[in-house]
Amino acid sequence: MGQMSDDLVSMLWAAAIPHFFDSRILAALRPELADQAEKLNAALKTLTFVEDFPEHGYNIHELTRTVLLRQLWGQNQEEFLILSERAANYFFNLKTSPEEDVEFFYHEVLNEEGHQTGRLLDRAIDWWTYYQIDRFQAAIQSLLEHKKAERLDTFGRAFLLHLNGLIQYKHANYKEAEIFFEDAQANYKSIRLKNSRYITTLLRDLSSSKRKQGLYKNAINICESSLSICEEQLGANHPDTATSLNNLAGLYQGTGRYREAEPLYVRALQIVEEQLGENHPDTATSLNNLASLYKNTGRYGEAEPLYVRALQIVEEQLGENHP
Repeated sequence: MGQMSDDLVSMLWAAAIPHFFDSRILAALRPELADQAEKLNAALKTLTFVEDFPEHGYNIHELTRTVLLRQLWGQNQEEFLILSERAANYFFNLKTSPEEDVEFFYHEVLNEEGHQTGRLLDRAIDWWTYYQIDRFQAAIQSLLEHKKAERLDTFGRAFLLHLNGLIQYKHANYKEAEIFFEDAQANYKSIRLKNSRYITTLLRDLSSSKRKQGLYKNAINICESSLSICEEQLGANHPDTATSLNNLAGLYQGTGRYREAEPLYVRALQIVEEQLGENHPDTATSLNNLASLYKNTGRYGEAEPLYVRALQIVEEQLGENHP
């Protein structure tokens, strides 16, 4: 590096931040050198430790990249975080491949404790909701890279615990999931968590884990707490409030409290129709939930049209062969 020009050295530090790069990514990371991005990209390609990265340009060999990242983090952490934030912003809307989707996640986590935009949480919820578990697991592996290098702050460690809990939940290891969720909750409590959506989502997942173990009373108490926080911090008509309403209604339904469940399902449906639209997949979920209650209470004539409408929505929005 001592034999390189200052501009090339600057761009080499930037190229080490993501797992792959091309001239567009380099221009986004170093906007002051954007007019030279193609020339500097060509120069980087000639270096012995730069390799082809199929379909995404190039990457710095992982051993060399590890050294560069450790050096930059140790000497100029602020510069590291600025570059990572620019990478997150670049990849945020670039969801054309799983690699680019996960790359956003990898960078976003480093600045989220300070910004708390919720973009990280929304992406994780999308993957979980639409069965993109492969991206979920790839994201966990990418965050472990940060953890091993001791780059995760308290928020990042809490979020990684939450994700690991969800993977345990998916594999029906509910007690193990609960341990991860409770550890995540303890970490969240130790920082100033301005975005309450992180804690309310965690509480709903913890409640679901309790429910799977048959601990309905505990599950209901936790879910009621999540709903209370949502209504107070996010508002009565926020989509997350609708999610908490749906979850609590499901618990009431599971314990035979049908009269208490119905108004919660109805209210949740009204919120998602108003906030997300009548043809949103979340609207289909709410329709399914309410239809399930009607079916279980013998109100088949009311259940059927809701099921039909839910099916039409998901076929239209997600495709006929989507899980």
